[in-house]
Amino acid sequence: MERNSKGIGSLAGVFQALAKGHAIIYIADGAYVRTTPSAGRDAAVVANPLGRTLQVLSLVGSRRHLNLSILCAQEVNVTEGRTRRPAAVPRLINFVRGGESCFDEILAVIPRLATFRALQAAGCLPAGAEHEPTVPVTLKVDHLPLVDARWADPERLARFLRDRANLMAEREAFKQRKIEPAYAKGSGLSEEIGRLFHKEDRTEPARPAPIEAPPPRVEYDLPGYEARFKGPDHLSPAAASERLRDIEHGLVSVGVSLSLVAIALEVNPGKLVWTGPKVRGKAFAQLATVGDLTVRCTRSVPVASAAVAA
Repeated sequence: MERNSKGIGSLAGVFQALAKGHAIIYIADGAYVRTTPSAGRDAAVVANPLGRTLQVLSLVGSRRHLNLSILCAQEVNVTEGRTRRPAAVPRLINFVRGGESCFDEILAVIPRLATFRALQAAGCLPAGAEHEPTVPVTLKVDHLPLVDARWADPERLARFLRDRANLMAEREAFKQRKIEPAYAKGSGLSEEIGRLFHKEDRTEPARPAPIEAPPPRVEYDLPGYEARFKGPDHLSPAAASERLRDIEHGLVSVGVSLSLVAIALEVNPGKLVWTGPKVRGKAFAQLATVGDLTVRCTRSVPVASAAVAA
């Protein structure tokens, strides 16, 4: 979990605690604006008229490494002919976009006492507040850094980039064999969540107003790196399907880690010694050597952020 020795110490840590504690959060109507097209999507879904009711499931990173999202299950009604039935659909909600927080406070129901106490210790709740597992509480998070500063680690960055490159190459080998990933049986939401991974156009920023300009785009990669992996040939069809599912989940996990590192490095730039920059159209790239790997950072504009407390 993204926390320091004293417990929850960042906004990312808060959302990880909410996910682990099976918490429900609420986003009122008008407090949320999509910035990506949604035409033709969810035509049969009718949202809760009281706002968005979301169970926090996990964190999701972004290939735009200054973004972090929460994967949620949203309570809705689905229209089927003349009837409606309750359902849960997956949603991605940004809580960090372009290296900036999308939330100052969070309205949540926290069923687990341990989660409540941890958030209390982090200063998100009044010290004397009593835990009521079904009553919404307001979490104050504007005093927290986005991530723990210890994530600003070049060796972690290089390791996660290597892991991602290996997993992506392995996934491509499986896809070329037309292998489908195995998802949890009997759970339509689990399958839909699996297919939702890596669909950037589904990332939705929680903002009180439309965003007029795109956030800074920062991406890391390993130019010239040759991926190492085993293909599907040595696996049975069932084992190959399960392995592809594990690859998808692994990519989500490493994507979160890369976003945490990238955000931390924005305010600890001295951790990496860069050469360049080399201008490429509207972006520029810099190179750094970490161990035996060459790391490249490509960004749309220079960013100066106070996202992480030192």
